[in-house]
Amino acid sequence: MGVPGLWEVLKPASRVLPLAEIVTAHPRGHIRLAVDVSIWSFQCSAARGGENPGLRTFYFRLCRLLALGVRAVFVFDGENRPVYKRGIRKRAPSRMTRFRELAVLFGFQTWQAPGEAEAECAKLQRLGYVDAVLSDDVDCLMFGATKVYRHWGQVVGEDGKSDVSCAREYCAERIRSLCSLDAPGMQLIALMSGGDYAQTGVPACGIKTAVEAAIAGFGSDLGGTCISTEARKDWRHRLQAELSCNVAGYFSRKRKHLLLPESFPESDLVQFYSQPVTSAQERLQAVFEQTEWWPELSLQALETFCAVHLDWTGEEGQDRLRKTLCLPYLLYVSRRAQALGASNSFSHAVYVRGSKNEGGRKLRLGQSAEPGAPQIATLLG
Repeated sequence: MGVPGLWEVLKPASRVLPLAEIVTAHPRGHIRLAVDVSIWSFQCSAARGGENPGLRTFYFRLCRLLALGVRAVFVFDGENRPVYKRGIRKRAPSRMTRFRELAVLFGFQTWQAPGEAEAECAKLQRLGYVDAVLSDDVDCLMFGATKVYRHWGQVVGEDGKSDVSCAREYCAERIRSLCSLDAPGMQLIALMSGGDYAQTGVPACGIKTAVEAAIAGFGSDLGGTCISTEARKDWRHRLQAELSCNVAGYFSRKRKHLLLPESFPESDLVQFYSQPVTSAQERLQAVFEQTEWWPELSLQALETFCAVHLDWTGEEGQDRLRKTLCLPYLLYVSRRAQALGASNSFSHAVYVRGSKNEGGRKLRLGQSAEPGAPQIATLLG
């Protein structure tokens, strides 16, 4: 998704970081991430076996986020997306009701974008409501996100195995410094070499030529070209002259046979990238400045959801919940107490339903959380 080959161009500016260390180093003791749900939904759709395998995969990812100390905003596509994307007429966005419901049960935020979710994620990050965007779509950077985490849990280490704790960080400042590219430059690359909205790009133009044009500053110059036809024409003639003659030496060689169409760049395509449909800043401010980032979780509701939608029932279902949810939940309760200023004054105890003793078998799992709170006897019992 996005611009083929652009991630590789930006890779020298990236670095692999463990999310757990990023969380620990943050002054808040946790980080806030915006997540494009459509990417996760697409990835989860590859899961197979059992009841609702895609939803089950989403559940496991939520458990990992919960354990890490990540507070996430899951952003859903809206109705006002461009009609065509990657040459395909877009259908009405799926509401993904079950994904939304499960995210809320885990204490995460959900948000309905008016247009593209990745553009909304980028805006949330630029305005400071989240620290970074968690996405595998390079369009987030083109839409102006200044920090993106990619390939979470898929980064391959020196041993050739994926490290589930790491992600690859792309920071706008490092991209400018090491790759000489910014958001307008990446938008130009998409327009010239092809992207989600301009799928074919300029005929015979590859990503190398498009990157050279962006580094030369033609992307930044493009900002006002959609305002007037004359300005757009002058900009196109300047770019065409450099492609043909390479007087300024911007390109590795002359591209005499690369001819820019008279319609290039189309105003609507420029607008899709430079002015995407997003929520008004006032609306975001009204909502996210009042957001409760650490809600109390209902374990009973999670148990019920998994029984109904994942067919996790009986002793086997309860055992799966114990193995996957117990530790993330305890870590969440502890972090929640710290975030809300409570002291860690009593011991957690988890009671497992179905044991021989009538009250359940007590398992001590460490120190916790909210003063005066009941022991965690609600987990599976």
